[in-house]
Amino acid sequence: MRRMAWLLMVVAVLGAACGDDGNGGDTSPPATDAPAATDAPAATDAPAATDPPSTGDGGLAITEVVFGEGGHVTITNLGAADASLDGMWLCNRPQYFGLAGTLAAGESTQIPASDIPPLVADGGDIGLYSDAEFGDPDAIVDYVAWGSGGGRLSTAVGAGIWPDGDVVAGGGASISAPAGGESAADWTSG
Repeated sequence: MRRMAWLLMVVAVLGAACGDDGNGGDTSPPATDAPAATDAPAATDAPAATDPPSTGDGGLAITEVVFGEGGHVTITNLGAADASLDGMWLCNRPQYFGLAGTLAAGESTQIPASDIPPLVADGGDIGLYSDAEFGDPDAIVDYVAWGSGGGRLSTAVGAGIWPDGDVVAGGGASISAPAGGESAADWTSG
């Protein structure tokens, strides 16, 4: 995969929760943990928070999760135009990771497992969010759950981007959906 020369701002807060399960409470990370606006490059054609990109319209998607040491999460721009990652977040509850930069059409980037641990084959989930409101169905852009699942299913179901109770079979070294996936049927285990 091509790697793009752009800035990824790391906001990995070990042991910090990335919000609740959508059943109330504060869903945003502590204000001191968010990247300062002056640290991010200027947004170029960033989608509005009320109109996040989705896999259904060929936008940003989680396309691969590789488990274990040296693992990663791949985000791909499935759209026909550049897509801004500025202000977006990955949530691997209880970890979260702030994103920045731009992905050209068809381009992918890999977020190392060390930035959003743990990525384990027996179960978990990853959500891609347009902002740090992790329990808000309007903020989740893409999602995948595998094995025993994880803590963001209710948010993804509420957003209509993942079926209730659906998980990709775990146990392998990775799962992937190169064209994006809206259910376990779209993903393969490797």
